[in-house]
Amino acid sequence: VEYGCDREWMGAIRAYIHEGKIPAEKWAARKLRAQAARYVVLDGELTQMAILMAFAQLR
Repeated sequence: VEYGCDREWMGAIRAYIHEGKIPAEKWAARKLRAQAARYVVLDGELTQMAILMAFAQLR
């Protein structure tokens, strides 16, 4: 599935969030899970959780 990401790592995170796809290599999968924990998909856009938390505090 192509998500139109301009960076390879963004596509990997998005694929993990949407489909649960992880690399076969143990350490690459662990790294991807750790990175993906910092992101959420809102309206089709990959967004960092830190940005969401800052926005929520402004409300």
